Amino acid sequence: MIWNDEGIIPPVWGQGMDQRSPLPCSIADFIQAFAISPHRAKLAKGFLDYRDQLRQCVGKSAIQWADGSFVEHIEKLEARDPKDIDVLTIFMADDVDADHFAAQKLNDLSHLRTCYHVDAYYLPLGQQSLVMDIRMLTYWYAQWSHRRDHKWKGFIQLFLHDDDEQARHLLMQMHGGNHG
Repeated sequence: MIWNDEGIIPPVWGQGMDQRSPLPCSIADFIQAFAISPHRAKLAKGFLDYRDQLRQCVGKSAIQWADGSFVEHIEKLEARDPKDIDVLTIFMADDVDADHFAAQKLNDLSHLRTCYHVDAYYLPLGQQSLVMDIRMLTYWYAQWSHRRDHKWKGFIQLFLHDDDEQARHLLMQMHGGNHG
């Protein structure tokens, strides 16, 4: 399990720069670590479907930060199921098909929550100054590196263009068709 005894991902697990949050993770490892119940599997399937739509309009260098109750052991911490998967997609501003993005309602938060079970945010880099890009990255890191009770925690980093088919297969092995 990826969680510590407190039910969160540790923000630091070693001395190296690559041993600090956000924790790099393949999408298959993400599914294996967090889709551990039928309810979580339903959220994970929605997240994979969302990623399918997003890959059609965002370039190959895009990364995602996943956070929120889905990456915490919220069942232990607050005796409830996670509501959705919080995700920030970071990409180069000039590497997006804006028409497809709009057509798929990828900026409609209500649609994304209902259809894909994600609370989705975007950070297009290069649209503003380097200083503003750095400020926005810092903002998101600060937002997602703490729980609401201000306790430090880690979060996950995924590549958008990872092997989601392998992750879907793993989800099916873990839960069969019980995630629709």
